[in-house]
Amino acid sequence: LKGLQKLMFHTPLVYLFVYASYLYHDFVWWPLIGRRRARKVWREEPWGRLFLSYPEE
Repeated sequence: LKGLQKLMFHTPLVYLFVYASYLYHDFVWWPLIGRRRARKVWREEPWGRLFLSYPEE
């Protein structure tokens, strides 16, 4: 297990995992699932409305 951990976290292979996560979350999960969930929270939850009431900088 220690050898596998070293391979996955202490070599350039770690960049592959980071890039795969970026691709999944930004191009798959957010457009298909996340955006809809966020809009629902912004509409229906008190803290979501509070968040939207903050001024943009």
